[in-house]
Amino acid sequence: PRLCAAAADDAAAPRAHGHADFIDLLLAARQVGADGKPRADAPLADDEVRDHCVTFLLAGYETTANTLAYAIYLLATNERVQRALHAEIDAAAAAAGG
Repeated sequence: PRLCAAAADDAAAPRAHGHADFIDLLLAARQVGADGKPRADAPLADDEVRDHCVTFLLAGYETTANTLAYAIYLLATNERVQRALHAEIDAAAAAAGG
């Protein structure tokens, strides 16, 4: 929590790089009112910014891990595709001098 808070404080400091990144967008985000429109007087709280960052980080990680795990499962259950993949790897290694 302290590391996240320090990162949020650093991100909230004036930005000199001249472009908006993900943290800039979250810091500029506003809560939505009952009418569905952003409320100018209600920026996201620090813990909300932190929680959104964690969600995006973990969602991207888990998606990649799950995709790789499923691809490996599919390879393990399809011997023909395994042989084709081995042949392609061998050909690429030979072409690279390995």
